[in-house]
Amino acid sequence: RQVDVAQAQALPSLVKCLDSVTEHTLLCALRTLTLTVRQQNSTNQSEAFACEVFTRAVSLLSPEHDAASQRLFRAAADLIAALCSEHTENQLALVEAGGVEPLLELIHDSMDVEVQTSAAAAIRSLALHNERTQIQVRDAGGVEPLKKLMKHRGIDVKVFAATAVWAVAGSKLVGRQLVASQIGIDQVITLCELQSEDLEVVGTEAICSLAQGAKTNQEAIFTAGGVLPVVRLLRPIASCSEAVLLRAVEAVGILCIGPAMRPNAAVQDAVAKANGVDLLVQLVKRPGVSDLLRAKSIWALSSVVLKNNESQQVLVTTEFSIGQLLEMWRSASEKHQSLQIQARRALRRSRASAANLAGGAGGAGGAGGAPAE
Repeated sequence: RQVDVAQAQALPSLVKCLDSVTEHTLLCALRTLTLTVRQQNSTNQSEAFACEVFTRAVSLLSPEHDAASQRLFRAAADLIAALCSEHTENQLALVEAGGVEPLLELIHDSMDVEVQTSAAAAIRSLALHNERTQIQVRDAGGVEPLKKLMKHRGIDVKVFAATAVWAVAGSKLVGRQLVASQIGIDQVITLCELQSEDLEVVGTEAICSLAQGAKTNQEAIFTAGGVLPVVRLLRPIASCSEAVLLRAVEAVGILCIGPAMRPNAAVQDAVAKANGVDLLVQLVKRPGVSDLLRAKSIWALSSVVLKNNESQQVLVTTEFSIGQLLEMWRSASEKHQSLQIQARRALRRSRASAANLAGGAGGAGGAGGAPAE
């Protein structure tokens, strides 16, 4: 049907309907346009842009329409979200049309939570995979209203806000650290406890970003009780997706090792006391686990036990073999470069830990000595 609309050259007429002063006509046009361009229909998205849809859509976000209907705001935000979804040209066009500030004002000022979530979804579409628009939203103060919306009691609302703010953070560490610090450690930890995959992904990635900064961030996460919620995600009973497990495992490993590869003994002990060593070993041995998750789990194990006698003793009781890592490293194909990198990192750390353990425990358990390359 989207193709039929385009072939009938109906898009220009639909866009012109946005000049109407009748609310019913505006709503019908906005909703029809949204259906026409949704699901990343790039052809229709581009044609709508050529018809100057953004100038009209942004004008409908103006406060002068407040007396008319909150439904108008929501429909306009929904259209903007569909137009910008995975479409770089449209994302930049919305910024040029001055659409960032009105959307942020809706999130901050609207008393209608559906309007707020639609505006948050539009911000997410605008910022996703586009560093230029991410910077624009951050510079416009976009983190604060989204942070406030994340405190709403509804899980669905939290998801809209959290995924939007993390899209604004981008994929680079500097942007993620900036946004995560604005969200705050306590709120980041809470995301890991809400049993929502989207929130758990944002929470664990934010912890990883913060923990890669100053050691004071690691200490703050530890002091705020952030270790236990992350370790709990590793439990089989948690039934987390592999996407969450990968990030939770990485968070454990990063939290345990400070700057200059110095172990953080307090975090290592907290992970061991929370049964984290056994849970990581279970992940390594679990059938059906991907090679990458298995390699990351071994790397995280090596971080937990590095230069920590107590954690090493816990590892001995699991009958874990460092040889598993060496075998995985040797069997990795050229298709799995990320696996090779993770395994190599784990091997370097595990060899040192295994050597310490063999010296202190006489080679007891399954850890054995350091493997030969």
